[in-house]
Amino acid sequence: MSQAKDIIDAVAHRIPGTHNLYPAINTAIRYVAKRLFWHKSDLITGALSVSVAAAASTGTLPSDFWGLRGYPYMNGKTWHLNPLPDLITKLQYTSSGEPRYYQIKGQTIYLTPATGSAITINGDYWQRTTAITKLTDTMPWFEMFDDVIQEFLIQWYAVGSKDAPQNIAALQGYVWEAVDMIVPFRDKTAAPEITEAVDWSGMTEESMYG
Repeated sequence: MSQAKDIIDAVAHRIPGTHNLYPAINTAIRYVAKRLFWHKSDLITGALSVSVAAAASTGTLPSDFWGLRGYPYMNGKTWHLNPLPDLITKLQYTSSGEPRYYQIKGQTIYLTPATGSAITINGDYWQRTTAITKLTDTMPWFEMFDDVIQEFLIQWYAVGSKDAPQNIAALQGYVWEAVDMIVPFRDKTAAPEITEAVDWSGMTEESMYG
């Protein structure tokens, strides 16, 4: 795993003068992260674990929570929670019990009905990357995009961010293209169910050969 100092050391000789590189590093990381989000990549997926006390209807989501990936579920159960369809459904539950529905508001997950016992909500969620603030901070993504971030820094200070639309679009496009070259070949998933085998016993010679 690389650190921020490895990125800075790699580009220091190509960037004239002394610059605070952290803003540019974090901008590059955000560009990568947003493209990974667009790809629905496992590289920005975290494991959700939210504790909810007995008789409570809310739980606090992680500080890096960007959104749910799929459905949340209660630890130990074999079925998932469903999004709360409407207010009428919520108002039908007047006492605590076993939660059936969830709703996300900000950094809080709301359960309907309130849980009758202490539970843990699990699932997958889209995870916001941690900002780089010091040299010893670990860079994300297992060095997969370190070279992209390095080149981004060089271009950021060579061309200048300047907030010019064409400069920002060019830098963003460079990062996105690099991500697009890798992610589609990394994130492979199995079919949701196994395809059933052909029942040859019911086949006739006519149906097979026409």
